[in-house]
Amino acid sequence: MSSLTPYTDSQLSSGNVEIFNFLTARILVSLYEAFPHQVLLNVDQFLHPVDEEAFSLMDGTMEFLQREGFITFTDSAGGGQLFLGVQLTMRGFAILNATPHSLQEGKATVAATMKSALAKNSGVMVTEAIKTIVSEYFKG
Repeated sequence: MSSLTPYTDSQLSSGNVEIFNFLTARILVSLYEAFPHQVLLNVDQFLHPVDEEAFSLMDGTMEFLQREGFITFTDSAGGGQLFLGVQLTMRGFAILNATPHSLQEGKATVAATMKSALAKNSGVMVTEAIKTIVSEYFKG
């Protein structure tokens, strides 16, 4: 699993879209690093403080990623607190493993670019990585 620490309220102050972008990046990088294994994801791996808002954001993000075909999970508990049997789909893996034309010079995969953005705690870089994922998604 990813060694990145959870994000706190003070790091994420721009609203739900920014939090969604960071959550999506963190979740996808964690699953990419664990691929092909199924994993258990807990909201406290990704957000602090763990409260009803965190549960709601985690649940919404996970449901969205599943509905759009990036991930699967076998079950959830606690209204967004815990997700069981989480795994990248083939489509999710292919997108994260891709080296889009915009990243060709450095030969970095989407996953590597996202992990670097998260390590630098760069909201701009995370947003750009999410845009790349969306672009790759619509190409597929």
